[in-house]
Amino acid sequence: MADNHMEPVVLIDKSRNKETHLVTGTNYTFEDLLHSAKRINTGLFEGSWHLSYIDSNTKKPVPIGKEEEIGTYTEQDIDTFYWNYRPVRFKFPSASDQRNHRYREQSRAEQQWKRTYKRPETNTQKPPIVAGGLQTLRYADISKRAIAYLIDAAIMALLLRVFRNSSVMIVWWLYFAGLESSGYQATIGKMIMGLRVTDMNGNKIGFVRASLRHVFKFISQIILLIGMVIAVFSEKKQALHDLGAGTMVLEEIER
Repeated sequence: MADNHMEPVVLIDKSRNKETHLVTGTNYTFEDLLHSAKRINTGLFEGSWHLSYIDSNTKKPVPIGKEEEIGTYTEQDIDTFYWNYRPVRFKFPSASDQRNHRYREQSRAEQQWKRTYKRPETNTQKPPIVAGGLQTLRYADISKRAIAYLIDAAIMALLLRVFRNSSVMIVWWLYFAGLESSGYQATIGKMIMGLRVTDMNGNKIGFVRASLRHVFKFISQIILLIGMVIAVFSEKKQALHDLGAGTMVLEEIER
């Protein structure tokens, strides 16, 4: 592939029923991706190479080789990959199985896997991880976000004594939108707690999006903080202002 850009992907270890979210360059191989995932997920993605994706038409796993480039799949909107995904093995059918032919489907799936899966040669050398090539997304803990907000509120109280109450809205807006769209990607409270605000690909956001996020945060506050409570139940720990602006809050991005 000629161009290289960042794409979010999901790796799921089926043997442990656990997943990890990463952002990776499209020119990187799946071996690079798995090496990075293993570094931050102790006990996951172990054993011999066994990576696949699920074909949307056949609903069956399709093997992926170590040296294949990630962009080959993200261009086809395939962004979820399974480690150690094995079809259910054939077993002696019960009377119920014989009636609905489930045992035949299981047998066909297993035979298809054996025909298509090729185990690549073992490579014991660890692939290099280039700075900026692989990023690991770790969604911010709710308690850390709450502490960061309290720190920011204390800082704002001090600032408002200087700028007086007539400038409350402007100072509040510039503090949050300015810092979250800066190179720090975080307010002072978030910096202290090791958090940063990003877009859905883990990249820095601009001032306009940061301002939009601030508007939605104001809405969250006037509806009795319900918009912030949403983060407890959201898959990516997103509050209302994150969902509205298309942003995330991450604890760290390991490279």
